[in-house]
Amino acid sequence: MSSLSPKLPASHVFNSEGIYDIENQGVAPDIEVEMDPLSVRQGHDPQLEKAIGVVMAELEKNPVPRPKRPPYPRYQR
Repeated sequence: MSSLSPKLPASHVFNSEGIYDIENQGVAPDIEVEMDPLSVRQGHDPQLEKAIGVVMAELEKNPVPRPKRPPYPRYQR
């Protein structure tokens, strides 16, 4: 016999306007991508492809600086 029983939340979270907004609310995406069923069936992932495009564009605008290699240490003097 299982000891599982239904549980109800014991705390409530509300926003600064006094409205409960945790339940049944998702997080709005930064970039909306249309999920085309045909492209998904063909093996494409529109969300991943858009994310890669956005990251690559950001890297072109703000390239990561390459650190200078220090000279090799001279242990024998």
